[in-house]
Amino acid sequence: RLLSAHGEELRIMAQVGIYNRGIPLVQLVTMLATSLSVLFVPAMAELQMKGDTEAIRRQVQLALRWFWLIGLAASLGLALLAAPINVMLYEDAAGSATLAWVAWTAAPGALVAATSALLQGLGHVRAPALHLLAAALLKTALNAVLVPQLGITGAAIAGVAAYGAAAALNAALLLRRVQLRPRLRDALGRPAAAALAMAAAVLALRLAAAELPMGRGVAAAVSLLGVLLGAAVFVAAVLRTRLLSAAELSALPRVGPKLLTLLRKLRLLP
Repeated sequence: RLLSAHGEELRIMAQVGIYNRGIPLVQLVTMLATSLSVLFVPAMAELQMKGDTEAIRRQVQLALRWFWLIGLAASLGLALLAAPINVMLYEDAAGSATLAWVAWTAAPGALVAATSALLQGLGHVRAPALHLLAAALLKTALNAVLVPQLGITGAAIAGVAAYGAAAALNAALLLRRVQLRPRLRDALGRPAAAALAMAAAVLALRLAAAELPMGRGVAAAVSLLGVLLGAAVFVAAVLRTRLLSAAELSALPRVGPKLLTLLRKLRLLP
């Protein structure tokens, strides 16, 4: 109904379909984050029972950094590769700009999954649900303002704002609960450097492929190569800037030791 100013009914239905193109891709990231975040619930509950405040702080700091990096890399990669991914999956580039906006819900979505699990492990069961309810109300209000003006792009922007609000509310409560103040350099500075390195690599690939006819085969090649290249550069930059140390990786519940062994086999860590 909010799209009624943007054309006839069939065109509006087509716009809704284009908007939904990016949702499954973001949901894959959120599902991965949710699966990993569940591992923190029993670990946090155990530390809470032991009263080990310092270990809780370390675990919270590691989890926030880990999921922020996962979400940031996923959002940036999907946004930069929105057009070739669109052609690869749907045979045309319609709505690529909107898909790029939708991609930016992956980063706060990953943080929502992580912070919700950590809060639940510390006994705050209702707060994450209430924060999501507040985010849903914000999304509804922003839809009413932005969709009539910007169409499906407005809905995507509203989604980014809503997920961002839920992540911010969860993170604020979590940091207050464990009395933790992350340094701005660690939270934004060094991740931004890794993101810039990744963006430069992916954009260089896009530029190299700019003269090729963007059929489905070329789009698939650019998309898959872009994902692999972007991930490799981002991981290398994260390790180079020591955003995650070997000790921090090994502290991740269950998956940490296996990941550390893999990175050492690939000679990415000493």
